[in-house]
Amino acid sequence: MSGDRIGLAAKFGGDESPDRSAGLRGRLAALRTDSETELANLKAPPVAAAGRRVDGPVTSAPPRKRPGRPRINPTDATGSRVVAVALDTPVREALREHATRLQLTQPTVALRAVESHADELGQHWKNTELNSAAAGALFAGSSTPPRFGRPKTSPQMRLAEHDIATLDRLVDEWDAPSRSALINEALRRYLAVPAATA
Repeated sequence: MSGDRIGLAAKFGGDESPDRSAGLRGRLAALRTDSETELANLKAPPVAAAGRRVDGPVTSAPPRKRPGRPRINPTDATGSRVVAVALDTPVREALREHATRLQLTQPTVALRAVESHADELGQHWKNTELNSAAAGALFAGSSTPPRFGRPKTSPQMRLAEHDIATLDRLVDEWDAPSRSALINEALRRYLAVPAATA
């Protein structure tokens, strides 16, 4: 077996003596002094470029940002973004079933619903405000939904920026409480979901 031995001492600059580690001593000593120098450099106080001492750590590169989840709202390369829309649960279920049956996206169905009932929706919130004002209400125009209305869900829809701008313009023109209220009411009418009772 000793004849099959690899001459480690010869490979590491030593001789074939019984003290095999003797050839490694010089290499280990060199490694030890290099690591001691690095350790001393780490313990030394940082020095600024002009030779002045710096109290805090000196960094040469800005901190790297960790990769994380992408943000939900930024516009993507196609000019669309994801928005959350609060829908009554029965409206959401009807939307899901209708979109699946016709193999359409839910945003497509929502936009078709707004287009199909634009005339009715244009008057829906205005009539509510006129009826409140006609009845002599002190707070005419407030359209706070009932506290114990239908449960809401908030699906996310990817809409084109120009469609979002159009919806927001219609919210202002039609005095709708929000984009979600406009889409919910349009879908309720389009999908023939019964209105919630207070």
